Amino acid sequence: MAGEGAPWQVAGMLWLGGCLYISDEDLAIAQAERVVAVPEVQLSSVEADWGLTTGGEDVVLTGKNLGDDVEVRFGETVAEVLSADPERMHVRAPARDEEGAVEVVVQRGESVDRIDGAYTYWANGTDLIGAMGSVWYFQRRGGYWASSEQDSATLQFRLIEPAPAYDYKTYWAAELDTCEVNPVTPYSFTAYNLGGIDPDAVAQVASGDTVVDAPWDVEYQGFVQPEFPVRTLLTTQPWKLLPLNVEDTPGIATTELFVTPASWELVTPKIDGATETRADVNGLHVTWTNAGGSAVLLQLGLIKSGGDGFEAEVFCSLVDDGSFDVPATITEGWGDNRELHILIGRYVEPTGVIEFNGSKAAVMFVDWRYGALRSE
Repeated sequence: MAGEGAPWQVAGMLWLGGCLYISDEDLAIAQAERVVAVPEVQLSSVEADWGLTTGGEDVVLTGKNLGDDVEVRFGETVAEVLSADPERMHVRAPARDEEGAVEVVVQRGESVDRIDGAYTYWANGTDLIGAMGSVWYFQRRGGYWASSEQDSATLQFRLIEPAPAYDYKTYWAAELDTCEVNPVTPYSFTAYNLGGIDPDAVAQVASGDTVVDAPWDVEYQGFVQPEFPVRTLLTTQPWKLLPLNVEDTPGIATTELFVTPASWELVTPKIDGATETRADVNGLHVTWTNAGGSAVLLQLGLIKSGGDGFEAEVFCSLVDDGSFDVPATITEGWGDNRELHILIGRYVEPTGVIEFNGSKAAVMFVDWRYGALRSE
């Protein structure tokens, strides 16, 4: 056998002078053989599948070949990884500027997997309103109503994209204890696009054990019950919206959608006689019992001489302190022996929130007293 210094060569390798020489071609082959294949990442599920645009929702991803070296993106934004193992990753959803569905992506090097539309962002509604509408309960007073005109109640409400709070009483007058003629108080809002809703969908509102249905109204783009059962309204419990599940929308519910005002009655002017009470409408003095609601709303309507519609209307927004004098100047010229309708109601603002986005419920229950007067 040759000594240490003797050269020898095997399969493209040369030993010479104590050094091993290898050809470039054989070196490349050796390196390729030593490359370890990167396992392909797989994404199987994303839970939870929605959150607010402010981010911060805890989300769990499941799949295969995951780990703390895997990048997770919601749309184009990288999520914070809280913990990871090969089959499960716990991440925090990043914030986003706008609502909408995004893909969730996992990536390690060149290995990528995704689920399109796996996570939906909804606007943060804190300190905004997310449901608006009304319950109007008409209690007619006096013996002059037609037999067909009985006490009645209606409910209607929409779910809206969170919007700045509005002051319901300003639809009658801009300031408390003032009156206006045909006020205009514009309010801009956008109804949630519930395009995936079943046309036969029904929302349910409940107070205690009593549940009332409100079917979806396509034209109104909200839920309407035009014949709310009157007997169910006289309750001191708040009415809540039971969980409403609509395609591509999180379960929508609130513990307090609207609130029944405390019982009350109109004292003056008297409207509960067999015929219309005669009253001086120039400076009409109005009093009522049991003050303490959010506000009292008052409408006076001067009936046209032909009996078809109103010749003039006055709208007042009142502090609920038990009394108010309608300014004489606002009804000036209404004349004597004219028929008027009077509508006065108390309401209480609800305090509930829409659970999925923290927005407020602004469905106002107005308990109206409806009657007629004859001017003098």
